[in-house]
Amino acid sequence: MDKKGAAEVRQTVSVCLTPPEELVVELDELWTFVGQKKQPRWLWLALERRTRRVLAWVLCDRSEETAFTLWDCLPLSPEQCLKATFCTDLWRAYDEPLLGVKRLTRRGETNHVERLNCTLRQRLGRLDRKSLSFSKSDELLEASLTLAFHRYNLSR
Repeated sequence: MDKKGAAEVRQTVSVCLTPPEELVVELDELWTFVGQKKQPRWLWLALERRTRRVLAWVLCDRSEETAFTLWDCLPLSPEQCLKATFCTDLWRAYDEPLLGVKRLTRRGETNHVERLNCTLRQRLGRLDRKSLSFSKSDELLEASLTLAFHRYNLSR
C-alpha cells in the first residue's frame, strides 16, 4: 500500500484499566482490503486480556511506523507501560516500539486477540477474506470498525 495515499485511522477506546502490575495487553494485526485485494489494509489491535476490551486500533499498512502509531494510541501512562506485559507474535515491526517493556512472544500468548480477529471476520462481512461484501472506501471501513469496537466493548 502506498503510504502517501494511505488513510490512517487512529482510534482509542476509553476503558477502565486493570492495575498496571496486572495489565496484560495482547497485540496483533488482521489483513483486509478496500475495493480490491491489490489494496490491502492492516487492522492493528491492542486488547486488554483480563477485561477483553479493545484498548486501541489502527488501520494502515503493516510497517514498523504503524506499530509505533498503535503504541501512541494506547491509553496508558508511561508508568503503566513499564509495569504492563505486552504479548505479540514474532512480527519484527513490534521490536522497536516495545523496546524497554516486558514482552512475551511464546506460543498461545495472543489467543484472546486472535479469537477477536475470528469474531470480527464472522460479524463483519467486509473483513472476510473471500466475500462479496468488501469495503468500497476507507471511510466506510473505518465507520464499520468504530461501531463494531464500541459495541464489542460495551458488551464486556
